[in-house]
Amino acid sequence: MIRFILFIFSLFIFQISNAQFDKDKYTESLLKKGLISIEGGIGIPFQEFASTSPSNARAGYAMTGYSFSASFKYAIVPTFGLSLKYFSTTNPFDVQKMNADLNSGSSYTSTFASDPYYLSGLMLGPTYIFPTSKMNFETSIFVGKLSGTLPANTTQFSPPIPYPISINGMQQMTKFVNTYQTSYTASDYAVSFEAAIRYMISKNLIISASADVIICDLTFRSITQYFTDTAGNTLYTNLPDYLQPFRLVHLKLGIGYQFD
Repeated sequence: MIRFILFIFSLFIFQISNAQFDKDKYTESLLKKGLISIEGGIGIPFQEFASTSPSNARAGYAMTGYSFSASFKYAIVPTFGLSLKYFSTTNPFDVQKMNADLNSGSSYTSTFASDPYYLSGLMLGPTYIFPTSKMNFETSIFVGKLSGTLPANTTQFSPPIPYPISINGMQQMTKFVNTYQTSYTASDYAVSFEAAIRYMISKNLIISASADVIICDLTFRSITQYFTDTAGNTLYTNLPDYLQPFRLVHLKLGIGYQFD
């Protein structure tokens, strides 16, 4: 599915770059100030967010997921405007690689499962418009406050695994059949850089292709990890604050409506 989306994205860029120039439509497009558009595509993690190295404390184990955005642009002059964008991205957790790491060299069998990562929010910024003979090329810089989740996860142990835990201030070794953690949400400021191609297909409709980079660091606080022992009792321990860098490249296709 991901490869199919990438193929369609490449084909779209090729087709609009070879489209015939219609001067009347081009002039009409420049005179329109407002644009409402929606786009969908893929979100590709990179750097620490995509890392699956057990030695990397910030490794996110994030996989390529899906992205959606809705935006409004207003051109103050034909070559400059302001854009407001809402987006959301879902990235699966690489459960298979995590299970391989947990079971490497271990006498216990660990079965790990996790929800996906979520990142969403509103961003605002300037848009620079470069009209060409066939279409508009745009670049934008966005800033905003994003909200993301640290996924809920659970790990089953077979046989029950001994684990040191503090109970009533006393450190003791207890055997557990599983450990789990609920999801946590954090918010912080982020920056995004976007490049887009927009091609007019009728008086008011446009089609678009865009690529953007999202850079956001979220610190998750007051994290609690729960344990279930062999007697069925649930115990817990508090974990230190955790910083997860979110680094994403979005490739999207969309449609929009222009108005005066």
